[in-house]
Amino acid sequence: MMERQIVARKRRLLTLRLSLLGLLTAAAFGAYFETDPNLEIPTAVWAATVSVVLCPGSLLFVTFIDAEPRTSGFLFMWLVIGLINIALYGAIGAIIGRFLWKSDRVATLGRRVSERR
Repeated sequence: MMERQIVARKRRLLTLRLSLLGLLTAAAFGAYFETDPNLEIPTAVWAATVSVVLCPGSLLFVTFIDAEPRTSGFLFMWLVIGLINIALYGAIGAIIGRFLWKSDRVATLGRRVSERR
């Protein structure tokens, strides 16, 4: 029984940590793009490409023309992207947690099968 609680705690911690990572990732890109980088510089183009991969919610705002840096629209856009990242990274954490730490019920069934052989 205690093992089941430990497994659940590990899964929950992984999910929370990855959710926080998703929020921090969106905040970092939002802060970078808030500086209004020149998109003719290769690092800015690289950052934009990486932000689409690490913040898939930013694809929703590709046509969001009114979101200029240092405006409320821009802040709202990155807030929504951050919320999407929290949910997405948390879901990924929950899925990974299920595969990394099986519940003790599954472990017990595995032991029973190996004992029969």
